[in-house]
Amino acid sequence: MNHDISKADLLRELGYGVSVEEIDQLLVEAGLSNPGKGRILREKLPMLKSFLQGRLLCVCQRGDCLTRGQERATSEGRRVISATTPEHCDICHGSATHLAVDGMVEACLAVGWRRLCVVGGSPAARGRLRDEVGNRLDLRLIDGTVARTRQKAATDISWADHVVAWGATPLDHKVSLLYTTAPTCSTVNRRSIEDLARHVTEQTLRSRPTQRTR
Repeated sequence: MNHDISKADLLRELGYGVSVEEIDQLLVEAGLSNPGKGRILREKLPMLKSFLQGRLLCVCQRGDCLTRGQERATSEGRRVISATTPEHCDICHGSATHLAVDGMVEACLAVGWRRLCVVGGSPAARGRLRDEVGNRLDLRLIDGTVARTRQKAATDISWADHVVAWGATPLDHKVSLLYTTAPTCSTVNRRSIEDLARHVTEQTLRSRPTQRTR
């Protein structure tokens, strides 16, 4: 078993689209490698990966990723580098859904929305949405195929900063009617999580007060 790895292989593993010379300069300046040394002990890999990830932000060529990547790198004091594949992108991780949900979370927090109630969606879609959002927002995900009382729906509406009726997914009319009359409820008539996330982002923009021109 090899106890070391080439720096070129390390770059491929991390998905960094930069030269070995550039990485070598960073490692040498940090005292983590010797000049001109082409291989690294595997036992150092966790420390080296942590060091590089703290200084470099890997971004794919998607337009949204380039814009958000530059903003994030500036705020975190990191340098943007090209990702060799979208899967290695620190912004979207190769998924348009991930990117859309991240944008939704940022938009919600920007307007003070912390609690989001989503009515409808398949079990798999609701689970994926919860996984993508994590603990960044409080989610209340309502099964649209199970009868709900008017009182419970009123509690959901009162609890949430915004309610979304997820049309084009399993959502009984009797359930949706309990929510769609609320002023804080909007409806998205598309099935994907990406479409839901983009819809919520659009709703946050509409919630911002319009500035009057003098």
